[in-house]
Amino acid sequence: MLRRFRLGNHRSFHHAQDWRLSGDHDTSARPVAGVYGANAAGKSNLLDGLRFMALAVTGSFDRWPEDGGVARRPFRLDQAAALRPSSFEVELVIDGVGFGYGFDVDDEKVRHEWLHRESAGQRRLLLDRDVEGVRHVAGESESELERAAVLGALTRPNTLLLSVAAQSHLDWALPVYRWFARQLVFVDVSRRSAAQHHLVDLLRTSPELRAPLVELLRLADLGIADVVLEEEVLHQDPLVAGLLERLQSAHATTSGLPDEDTAAGPDFGLDVPLDPSEASAARLAANAAARTPSREDESRSAALFFAHGAGRTRFEWEEESEGTQSCLELLPQVLRALIHGRTLIVDEIDTSLHPGLTRRLVALFRDAAAAGYGGQLLFTTHDTTLMRTPIAADGLDREEIWFVDKDAAGSSTLHSPAEFRVTDGAQRGGPATEASEEGIEAAYLAGRFGAIPVVDGADFLAAVRAAIDAGRRHEG
Repeated sequence: MLRRFRLGNHRSFHHAQDWRLSGDHDTSARPVAGVYGANAAGKSNLLDGLRFMALAVTGSFDRWPEDGGVARRPFRLDQAAALRPSSFEVELVIDGVGFGYGFDVDDEKVRHEWLHRESAGQRRLLLDRDVEGVRHVAGESESELERAAVLGALTRPNTLLLSVAAQSHLDWALPVYRWFARQLVFVDVSRRSAAQHHLVDLLRTSPELRAPLVELLRLADLGIADVVLEEEVLHQDPLVAGLLERLQSAHATTSGLPDEDTAAGPDFGLDVPLDPSEASAARLAANAAARTPSREDESRSAALFFAHGAGRTRFEWEEESEGTQSCLELLPQVLRALIHGRTLIVDEIDTSLHPGLTRRLVALFRDAAAAGYGGQLLFTTHDTTLMRTPIAADGLDREEIWFVDKDAAGSSTLHSPAEFRVTDGAQRGGPATEASEEGIEAAYLAGRFGAIPVVDGADFLAAVRAAIDAGRRHEG
């Protein structure tokens, strides 16, 4: 699980900002966090920084061109920022063990990379690398140290050594690499075209999850009483079979991800590549193969139906509403996150889910954590009704809420209401009291935390009227 994420000089985040998902002396990670802020404040850029880090860890070894440098995105409102490195760092809890990993990159190379492990209060350095080379690397045996030294010497300047070491199955590199590759999942609930495929895949590969999924759908009050998958064996055209085989071969060659459960992560839900290197022929083939069923699956035609009402009337996918389709994209990922202890990232969760359902999901992840299970739900939202109040005691408390705001220079900042004394008018610098829980939503809407749009109503109305008048004059 993610305990902390730090980024700097990435998109709208000019200066380094910390997203802390645990207390100062807490070795665990909170299971839930919601990020608030005005439009264009930088909420999505915070998640994009974590997404960039995941792509770098899982793909810099085999997907970044040798002479392509690093396709980072520094802060653009200060020309000097392009000359400074971008920084990314995480603190993770993996099977009860703490790990810290990070790197600094510029347009050309990795300038610094480090990894340490924490166990029983002791910190052990596993990797330290800078532009001069590898200064330290862990190893339990002389042969492992020698192999790590060779890998360090062969690692390209624009490649992360963690990626190279994981591909070579060095034990010290695998936990963090596998967390990024398998445990960190980005869900784009707007990509409803992929949701049907994900749902079919879940029902095929994990039929035991159908019953709990149906129960989740029932609790979501979508009117769905059952989900039915009907399959028919088809004859496969030899030409199609050959094409699928080549795509799968290309995917196996270029993906670099572990074989186990690769469909789960990192699923960024992107149709547009994040950087130029992602548009390579190899990457396109990998993407196509990832979205294409195997030869065995392709020989079966799948029909997905949703039963409604006491009579179990069947509806097809296209007959369900867009909101229901978005739920059907998210809820299977929720199940897998809770089962496998994954970290689920959802941008603008309120665009697809009713606040009541989101609140239930928050409670679900909290209950799972209290019962000793894994799973983490991190999301951005505008919905203040998710905040805890005396009426809604299951809402987000001040430790689970973060605000993104922009300063006068256009740089995004990140802060928590836990840093404010809400009862004293939301003044920063003192601890909040228990009674202040009642005032978080009101204080936020009043602008005491920032992170809300500053709009002059009269000026806004005047601008709209001017635009209407101009349009009418043009038409006349």
